[in-house]
Parts: sequence; C-alpha cells; structure tokens
Amino acid sequence: MYTDNAMDKNRLIECKREMLSCVPKKNFNFLGEVLYRPSNTILVNKKENEEIFLLVRSDWIVNMPWILKSIFYLLLPIIIYFLFPVFLNLLNYNITINVPISIIFGFVLFYYSIMFTYIFIHIIDWYYDIFIVTNDRIIDIDFSPWYGYSIKEAPLVNIQDIQETSKGFFAVIFDYGDIIAKTSSDNGVLNLEKIPQVHKVRTILHNLVSIAKKYYDIK
Repeated sequence: MYTDNAMDKNRLIECKREMLSCVPKKNFNFLGEVLYRPSNTILVNKKENEEIFLLVRSDWIVNMPWILKSIFYLLLPIIIYFLFPVFLNLLNYNITINVPISIIFGFVLFYYSIMFTYIFIHIIDWYYDIFIVTNDRIIDIDFSPWYGYSIKEAPLVNIQDIQETSKGFFAVIFDYGDIIAKTSSDNGVLNLEKIPQVHKVRTILHNLVSIAKKYYDIK
C-alpha cells in the first residue's frame, strides 16, 4: 500500500494521524484479549511505516468448557480415592487392594502429565489465534498445536463489507461475537469468531477501512 505512486509522505502522515484518532490509547488487559496500539508486538514481515493498531483474541469465556472439564478430571483421582471405599462399604464389600506405592505414584504422575499437556495445548491454541489490524492491512492468524498455522491477510482498502453477529445468551451477557470481513482479494472472507467487545472492534475496523479508502488510491 505504501508506495510513492499511491501516496506522498505528507499524505501518509495525515492518514496515520486520522487513523490514530479513532483507535483508543494503549490499554492494559490482563488476558490480552483486546489490545490497542500494542507496543510489545512485533510483525515479522512488518512493512515500512506500518503500525499495529489492534490485536484481538477470542473472548476468554470460550475456554470455559475445557477449563471446567479439566478441573473435573484433575479432581477425579481425589474423588475416587475418597469415595471408592465409601461405595464398597455401601455394597458391603470387604476388598483389600495391595498395590505397590511406586505403581500408584507412577500412574498418578502419568495421568497428571496427560492432563497438564491437555491444558497447555488449549492455552497455546487460544493465545496464538490472533487477529491483527494495522494501518495497512488485516492479518488473521489461525494457530493449532496439532496442525500448524495458517495466515490470511487483506489490505484495508480491499475490505468491502464488515458484518457483526452476536448470538446466544452468553454472547450477549459477556459481549462477544463474530465479525465477518468480506474482501475483494483472493482470501474472500476473514471470519473472526467470538471476539470480545465485538461492536467496538467492528466500529474501529470500519473507521480504519473508511480512512484507508479515503486516502489511498484503489487501482
């Protein structure tokens, strides 16, 4: 986008200044779900004069199913340890189980290593699924610990339509939803699922696209 033919230096400065006016100042977010003008984020293929305005992850609430499941399975051995003898007493069974402590310890260690691996994978999967908006483009990074990653991007000037949806009771309560950005590029559609502050993010994105189209020549 940034070429001498498309825009001179003064026009570039004015465009960035106008874009900055519609992006909130830097904020602190404990989970890093929505970050405005993040200073500690680096793009590997960052272009000259490119600046990150917005970094978004899915809302933390989307992690609740696997978090609750993990809590249950982490407590399951403890539950079995205390309830199994009670269950046998209710059935009037008198069973003595002599298992070496080393085997029990090895099984418990193996079990919890699997559980913590399961938790770690889900955290990584959530944390590295990110959506970045710069003064030049939109970058959608879809990361999976099992299958690798894919990156889609589209220049702001190629965004043709931005749709916002928020469906369900929890989506309304926790203020998250989906944004669908339709582009004129080969990527077609950028689908951003379950992002927090969905209306605010959509408004910022819409303003950035409008400003980009105002200042840049679309060939």
